[in-house]
Amino acid sequence: MKHGNPSAPKPDWECGGHAAALLESGISFGNSRSNFSETGNLIGKSLDCLFVYEDAGMPALTVGLTHSSASRCLINGVDVSCVDGRWNMGDRATVVGVLIGKTVSVSKLDILSAR
Repeated sequence: MKHGNPSAPKPDWECGGHAAALLESGISFGNSRSNFSETGNLIGKSLDCLFVYEDAGMPALTVGLTHSSASRCLINGVDVSCVDGRWNMGDRATVVGVLIGKTVSVSKLDILSAR
């Protein structure tokens, strides 16, 4: 299973214990220690949508996205809170955040081509 950036350190917590582990490890949504940065397409329009991306030699990969009030979205060059959910199904985007299991806690969502 792919865990974002291969050079990032492997999480030292079990699946499902991520909230406490994030607090203990000092990782926050705005922290530069994010371990996931990929470009792909958004599937769904809700705050907790899916993100499909590719990795060389692999079939399409899918992760869930979760947003907090600290998540930032760059849409048409404007920095807004992701809580507004101003993207559309199929928009091409770059997602940066913390990958735990099959979910990314988004710190930055950059819409590259809006539909």
